[in-house]
Amino acid sequence: MDIASGGTLTITAPGGGKATLRVGYVDSTTGTDVSRGTLDLTGGTLNATLGELTIGYHLYPWSGTAGKVEAVMTMEAGSVTADTVTIGYGQPPQGGAVAGGGGIGTLNFRGGSLQAQTIQLGVGGSNRAKGTLNFSGGTLTAEQILRGASGTANFNWTAGTLHVDTFGTASVPFNLLQQGGVLAPGRSIGSTTIYGNYTQASDGVLEIELASPTSYDTVTVYGNADLKGTLLVKFLGGYAPGLGDTFHILYASGTIDMTNLVLAGDEPPNSRWLLDVIPGEGPWENWQILQLQAAVPEPASWLLALLAGLAGLGYAGRKRSRLAP
Repeated sequence: MDIASGGTLTITAPGGGKATLRVGYVDSTTGTDVSRGTLDLTGGTLNATLGELTIGYHLYPWSGTAGKVEAVMTMEAGSVTADTVTIGYGQPPQGGAVAGGGGIGTLNFRGGSLQAQTIQLGVGGSNRAKGTLNFSGGTLTAEQILRGASGTANFNWTAGTLHVDTFGTASVPFNLLQQGGVLAPGRSIGSTTIYGNYTQASDGVLEIELASPTSYDTVTVYGNADLKGTLLVKFLGGYAPGLGDTFHILYASGTIDMTNLVLAGDEPPNSRWLLDVIPGEGPWENWQILQLQAAVPEPASWLLALLAGLAGLGYAGRKRSRLAP
């Protein structure tokens, strides 16, 4: 299905409830062909309230050559809320099936708003399941983003704002590569937990909001954190950090590399930011912590010049007194 440029597709269930949207969905165990489904909303708008959004679903084939489902959905504008977004689903083979399900799904999310409780890629138990989310604009909000243990999952993030509570799981880690865009933990003050490595490229932004010394955004990484982009600091509710206020904004069970990280955004009054990696203590023993602190300000250039001048006068006076008869 294609929506003409400028057109709008609105999907709701009768009575304003949650509808089901499926693109490329085959729940039969027969057939050996490739089934394809497309929902192209390029230039159009999608507004939907969904219980389920599934892109690329395929059961296991019983006989013959294993078929598959290939499905693509493209969204550029609008607002979609869903309980579950499944991209690439395939059941494992059962009985005399020749192979597991080959559900191959791709979501090109380029703009608008997509909110979901769960987004899952390459799931169902088949090693032929493959899910790809190409995220290049808009706002993506999810309680959790997961990958299947047996399938293939690709989260390609080049632009857009991501709010996610949990990325991956302890049993099935999922590395997060941020090639661009903004990682903003929670919805306003909140946290993001990443089970896997977090890699922030030079065009990526980590946005940290501070409301008080005890209320601020945090990121927890069960792996390594490689930070090469921008740390953007924002104050909320009129808060202004006092001298010595300290924030542990990122925890990593592995290592933290902030060699090329650029600090930007709001600055503390009458002080300066000090950013450092410190060792964890107590429950965070053997972890590393990225610490942001409002530290003693650097002396102003005019003060340095004045001190140098006074030092020079003192030296000249001492020299004259020694030369006096």
